[in-house]
Amino acid sequence: MVQMDSPCIKNTKTIQRQNIDMNDKLKKYKDRAGVFDNPDQEGLDMFAELIIKEADSIIQQYLMMKVAPAMLGTIVKQHFGIE
Repeated sequence: MVQMDSPCIKNTKTIQRQNIDMNDKLKKYKDRAGVFDNPDQEGLDMFAELIIKEADSIIQQYLMMKVAPAMLGTIVKQHFGIE
């Protein structure tokens, strides 16, 4: 079990504070992909791509901090507000 005062947890809290509200970010992704009101397949594909790129960015940040790979799924879900 990871200690709550470990460097990884402290770094995790720092990155979490830097993130903007996920609902706002997802709304921006929807707008950029053109799927806000009437999604088409191309827009949905772009929306998915934006989310995947965001998840990849998060994973890369935590890997550089030497976070255990087994924790990455939980970290990404927390970033996107999924329990």
